[in-house]
Amino acid sequence: MDMRGLKNFIKEIRQVADNRDAELRRVELELSKIRAKFKNSNNLSAYDRKKYVCKLLFIFMLGYQVEFGHMECVQLLSGESASEKLIGYLAVSVFLHEGHELLTLTTHTVSVDLAKGDSLRKCLALTALANVGTRDFADAMGPYVETVVTNDAMPCIVRKKAMLAALRIHRRFRGSIDVANVGPKVADAILSNDISLAMAATTLALGLLESDPANMEFLRNAQSAAIKALASIILDRASPAEFIHCGVPCPWLQGKLVRLLQLFPPPESVQEQETISSVLARIVRATSRTIQEAQTSGASRHDPLLIRCNCMVSVLSEIISLVIQWNVSTRLLNDCRDALGLLLHDRKDANRRYVGLTLLTRMSFSAAFLDAGDAAGGDGQPATFATQIAKYQPIIVAVLHDADDSLRKRALDLLYSMCDAGNAAQVVGELLEYLPHADTRFREYLVLMIAILAEKFCGDITWYVDVLVAVIEQGGDVITDDIWQRLVHISVNAPDVQMHAVDTVYKALVRTHVVNEPLVRVAALLLGEFGYQIALVSGSEPMDQLNALYSKFPVVSDSAKAMLLTTFVKFYNLYDNPTVRERIKKIIGGVKSSLDAELQQRATEYYALITTASDEVLQAALEPLPPFELQASTMTERLRLKQGGEAKDLWSEKGRARDAAHLRQSAILRQAAAKGVDGDHKDEAKAAASRETAAAAKKLSSGQAHHDPHAAALAAVRDGVALASKLAAARSTSSTGEASGQSPQASPAAAPAGGALEEDAPHRETSDFLAPAPSKKGNALDELFGGGPTAPPPAVSATGDATRDRQEELAFASRFAPAGATIFEDRFVSVACKWEVRAADARATVTVTNRHSAPLAHFAARIQSTPGTLIVQMQPPKIDGPLAPGATVDVLFASRCTASFDRAPTVGLSGEFASDGRMSVTVALPFYTTTFIEPYKLDDIGKFDALWGNTRGGSAGGATSKTTGLPIAADVLRERHGDAAAAVERALFHNLRFYTVKASKSRICAIGAHATMPDAQTQYTPVLISCDVGGSTGGGAGSGDDPFDFGSPASTGGAAAGGTVTIDVKCPDGGIQSECHRLLEAVLRGRTRL
Repeated sequence: MDMRGLKNFIKEIRQVADNRDAELRRVELELSKIRAKFKNSNNLSAYDRKKYVCKLLFIFMLGYQVEFGHMECVQLLSGESASEKLIGYLAVSVFLHEGHELLTLTTHTVSVDLAKGDSLRKCLALTALANVGTRDFADAMGPYVETVVTNDAMPCIVRKKAMLAALRIHRRFRGSIDVANVGPKVADAILSNDISLAMAATTLALGLLESDPANMEFLRNAQSAAIKALASIILDRASPAEFIHCGVPCPWLQGKLVRLLQLFPPPESVQEQETISSVLARIVRATSRTIQEAQTSGASRHDPLLIRCNCMVSVLSEIISLVIQWNVSTRLLNDCRDALGLLLHDRKDANRRYVGLTLLTRMSFSAAFLDAGDAAGGDGQPATFATQIAKYQPIIVAVLHDADDSLRKRALDLLYSMCDAGNAAQVVGELLEYLPHADTRFREYLVLMIAILAEKFCGDITWYVDVLVAVIEQGGDVITDDIWQRLVHISVNAPDVQMHAVDTVYKALVRTHVVNEPLVRVAALLLGEFGYQIALVSGSEPMDQLNALYSKFPVVSDSAKAMLLTTFVKFYNLYDNPTVRERIKKIIGGVKSSLDAELQQRATEYYALITTASDEVLQAALEPLPPFELQASTMTERLRLKQGGEAKDLWSEKGRARDAAHLRQSAILRQAAAKGVDGDHKDEAKAAASRETAAAAKKLSSGQAHHDPHAAALAAVRDGVALASKLAAARSTSSTGEASGQSPQASPAAAPAGGALEEDAPHRETSDFLAPAPSKKGNALDELFGGGPTAPPPAVSATGDATRDRQEELAFASRFAPAGATIFEDRFVSVACKWEVRAADARATVTVTNRHSAPLAHFAARIQSTPGTLIVQMQPPKIDGPLAPGATVDVLFASRCTASFDRAPTVGLSGEFASDGRMSVTVALPFYTTTFIEPYKLDDIGKFDALWGNTRGGSAGGATSKTTGLPIAADVLRERHGDAAAAVERALFHNLRFYTVKASKSRICAIGAHATMPDAQTQYTPVLISCDVGGSTGGGAGSGDDPFDFGSPASTGGAAAGGTVTIDVKCPDGGIQSECHRLLEAVLRGRTRL
């Protein structure tokens, strides 16, 4: 296919390649020439048409838009010669996209080529079908593709193309390929003598099983075929010479066959078990020998020996995954471990060390190690993962100092995986030694792992406190709120460790001369609560504590200053020393003139409190912190996001399951140590303990009743610890208060609530959505998890001043708000949301506006939580640099409802202000079960009654959700001029999006259809509502002939406001039924939140 004109054009373009303008002029000249030729395309010969289309393809490859000539491409596709077909299919694949109007013109030609064409035409058609095509196009061509796949008489090259095309169609348009039809033939093709066909069949089988494990029914023979194929390659050495790469037979096919076996359970046949064991053992031993040869040979980077080593290591990685999945044998597992140990010693190639670290981390999930660890006991050393690779621990620790970031991260992941209760102290100690030398980017990841390991394997709370204080002291600004808050919560909940905790934190504060705000925050909270326990120890008297904290006051942020002010007020209440009190008055008085409004107000109120209030008022206002209801730590989830983002592969899922198992196991040990106070006397015990604690603290500060200072200090400390224990026991059955335990005006940053982080706390709109309190199980930390269930904190900004009530009102209103309504607002940012719903799919655009006077830097958004039956995807925001004051940024979301759910998905938004620090909010997207209800028009009340009778309720026994005599709020009636029936009709139509019809003067019926898409088809569930209105100006009691007459509602306080209503909701899905009933009831009661 010699085209002289095309060659000359390409030559001319290359001559002017250095001159952009000259190239553009030459391209425009050629485009105009081609356009003129195509105006009279009937006179074009096949040669000219091919030449000009090839020129258009070359121009398109240069990056220029080609908006004409597409019809000529379709005409070439219909040509008879092979060259016309080749260029035509190439041009169609390049120029036509899925939505192109000319694509339908190619359907007939492609189908004819697939059905009757020769091998070349079939291959060209299959390639085009895999790259271009709509759902209709794929459905039409699917049977032809299946015919080629299942036809054994077809040439192997054609069947290979057909299998790859089938895989592409199956991934893009689920259901277009009949898996039951092609599955058995695919399994048979794995044993083909043609290696390329076997490779394509293995790839297709992998894709079918990964997309839906249920397809295993149609691929049941694939496991035996894969084992036989591996035995043929490894044991029989029956591989064509052209597929032996650097001495490794078919390495790509080996890897895919082993990966395919991972999707099946272990074979039941003894012969197959012995065969696969022999194959795997031979590959592992050969890989170990090759690694040793590569390390001792001194070969160059591109030496065939090193290439062979890399090929065999890639197969080894899949074998390790298979051994873990099947738990084949301990001996094979040890051989894999030894081979990976050789990779760790490789000083020449960082890539192989990276692979060794990654695969050793993966081996920690082996059931052999887990079972050995669980069964450990007696005098023998348990064969845990940590003991198996203990000899490699010095090498792993040395990798932490490597210059390669990725190697350091993988080494840290391996240390995290090999850590257990037996070596936790050693591993954490080594990480603490490395922490001061780690660079800033790596330090945040490191401190997070240390904090998690210390909590997971805590056998002694004192050790845990020492570790956390060391992490906070050395970590500095990379310490996130969840770490230092966790230390505060655990110290408050563990009376026996409070003295040690406050003493350790105070010493760290004194010896730290750089700005370390997390340490200052911890010291402020702990010294304010338990500083009296070390008040008589030399060097930590009340004035020493005050001076140490005040020395940090000028260099910390305003939110930290607010915490320090609260601590100073608590000092004033705890210590009677006149010198201390006068100093505190002077400090607080000086802050009254602060430029920050929050500090100014706080200082003014505190100054008035300490100068005018009595001791009883001070004691009541400054009560000690109650014990916290410690939630499951959110640090593990943050670590997962840092390790792999949102990716949900097999090993990340196993990691989460293992962490959850550790928590459950430790919870069992903690349950026996749980203590509490009888609920009938908890208030009296709480008040008495609080008074005694304050009295003991004042006695400490004045030094009464003791002659020897050291004996006095020890005795006072013992008294203080005992009283604090008494107070904690008294409060263990009461709900958790504010984390700061300080004034109602405490800023959110100064008052972390309930153990939940402001950046990770899920946003819930109603009390019904609150998760139950975690079960009291665990290790030595379990005694800290006391108390009853408590509501999680609202979604507020870390630097904002919005109240919980305002945000709950906005969240409730977002269910019914029009497009663009505000769903979150404070003085720093506002969040608006536009949304639309089509059947079971919904889209939302969240617009974040910077209301602050300073730019918002490092803005980020991420999905925090979603219901299990709601699929939510996010398109990351496109933003370059900080968000200027008044500027906005859009974040796009798409969701699909697969079944009913009971809570909205939440999204975390974060950023930083230069002047006010970090901003973090959590908002709920307006996606609820009721969002996916569509009104169904039905004006015939007889048909409605028949449908009601034929529909089963979703509650127990097929019952409906019913409320009798519900009072309608006066504000709701006032909007409809006192007409209760109109108010009910508006709530059904406007708020819940139902179609309404009046059955009688007092009865209103509504009907809607709830859309879900559990698979490829949308399904609808009927939702029926019958409301009987009474006591309104618009109508009286229900008519006697009404088949759903519930009778006259009882007279209530709500009726006096204007009317009552009886609600009855019926839906086969209990979740939809209860959600619609609850929401309608809330609207009619006039609530601003559920």
